[in-house]
Amino acid sequence: ARILGAGEPKYLNSPETPLFRKGQELYGLHEARDSIRSAGRAIVCEGYLDVIQLSQAGLGETVAALGTAVTGAHVSTLFRTTDHVIFAFDGDAAGRKAARRALEATLPVIGDMKRASFVLLPEGEDPDSLVRERGAAGFADEIEQALPLSRFLITSLARERSLASPEDRAALVAEAKPLIRSMTAGALRLQLLRELAEAARTPTEDLEALYGLKRARRARPAAMARRTPHAEVEDLKRRILQQLLTHPALAREFGDAVTEEHANGADAVDIEIAEIWRTATAPDLQATSVMTHGALLEALQASSFIDDYRALAAQEMELDTDVETARQVLGEAFHKLRLRRLEVERQNRLAEYEREPSDQRLDAYRAADRAYLTARGQVAADVRPST
Repeated sequence: ARILGAGEPKYLNSPETPLFRKGQELYGLHEARDSIRSAGRAIVCEGYLDVIQLSQAGLGETVAALGTAVTGAHVSTLFRTTDHVIFAFDGDAAGRKAARRALEATLPVIGDMKRASFVLLPEGEDPDSLVRERGAAGFADEIEQALPLSRFLITSLARERSLASPEDRAALVAEAKPLIRSMTAGALRLQLLRELAEAARTPTEDLEALYGLKRARRARPAAMARRTPHAEVEDLKRRILQQLLTHPALAREFGDAVTEEHANGADAVDIEIAEIWRTATAPDLQATSVMTHGALLEALQASSFIDDYRALAAQEMELDTDVETARQVLGEAFHKLRLRRLEVERQNRLAEYEREPSDQRLDAYRAADRAYLTARGQVAADVRPST
């Protein structure tokens, strides 16, 4: 709700509930769908009154976030309806901050065939006031001058910096790093890297190396079948982590294996795998977002492991592993981890029996041995171990 007139608070925002998720819903989207498809674009504003005023002026393709910053889920929803999203926020400090947040939310979910533009309104103006003063034609003029995502990225990074200064260029490159790394590998990311490299007076190859985007010098995941059967557990876990990050749609398929091997693990990698699995299989993400690694990273932004996730995803995306190869890698990795766990269990039961033989310990060993051999696809032999 919004107060019409003087008073505080200006806006009264209701809390989120299971039925109302502000990070997913867009004000006016139901009414705007036909206009969005007809116009071939969606205009995103900050406030409800902006939407009402623009709609009354004939710009029915307008929507707004519901009392929260624009999220990746919002942008994904709009990109499923149109190929072009235009952000038109207020011409003040809060509006510039909202536009920057919209940029950060867009980068992980935008594809090579999608476009995003940013309208920079004059200081003190908002879409509502501009339309009332200059009419729909005045607002259309501002849209004509909207910056494409590539230019807005550089503009926002270069704000209050002198690109003639090596120190400021270095700061620009550092600030851009998490933004670029949040993107899916593709033509758009490559073009943004080139734009950034030109602004920072740095070769594109140097930026790729600095951001960890160069193709890793290691075997492709498909070669995992040729690896030693005694591959280190930690390496197997990191492989699982990378594949779930880059192919989150597989998380539900391997849910039982994640629960069995990692849900109760104390290692950092176990915790990370469990967190990725829970996030990727959450109803919110599955229902409202494109199941890409970018959408998953957007949902994991608050995680304490986000930097590690981004680094791993960037390395794996450069290999461009297809989903079938990823499925094979995950299946083999989980199988080897289970065998290693059952083998350790069998050895422990054997050591207990040899240390203090008893029928109970013998039964425990036989059960562990049978489980291990069954997992290997063999028939367990019911024999008494030598002591």
